[in-house]
Amino acid sequence: MRSLIFLSLAAPLLFAQPQPPPYPPKSAPAFTPGDADGLVITPNPKIRVAWLRPVHWRADGLSAHPIDGLPAPSASERAQMIKTLDALSAALKATPEGTRGLGFWVNESRHVMGQGRNELPVSSVPAAQWPLPFTVGIFPFYHEDILQANGQWRTSVRGETESISYRFNS
Repeated sequence: MRSLIFLSLAAPLLFAQPQPPPYPPKSAPAFTPGDADGLVITPNPKIRVAWLRPVHWRADGLSAHPIDGLPAPSASERAQMIKTLDALSAALKATPEGTRGLGFWVNESRHVMGQGRNELPVSSVPAAQWPLPFTVGIFPFYHEDILQANGQWRTSVRGETESISYRFNS
């Protein structure tokens, strides 16, 4: 009985340890006056987050990965794929977060995937005449800087958040 009473009194002390704040915080912290980027050091002192740095988008070229000996897309096919992906990017950039977003940047990874002969339906149409699938991955990253050994801050690409992919002609 005594141990049960002791446990009921000690349990709150044993389990009521202070918890660190959630990261990233749900709302912006107070910033130093004159700090245009809204720099905040994370629980790891070698990483800082730029809460107020404006969003920017970076899209790589449309890299081709033809497979199974099928021809790569022609210049006109490639131009049409890029036009489609640019239209998708424009729609996403037109959203409030895409135009006025703060604290993150976006990397678009674009690829022509190619068709495997075993992926095509049985048909009399030659494999080279089937449309080539192409994809884009949208990867938002926190604006994070990492402190280097020389004391300089370098932009990081490690702060990836939730990503999404779109696949066309599949």
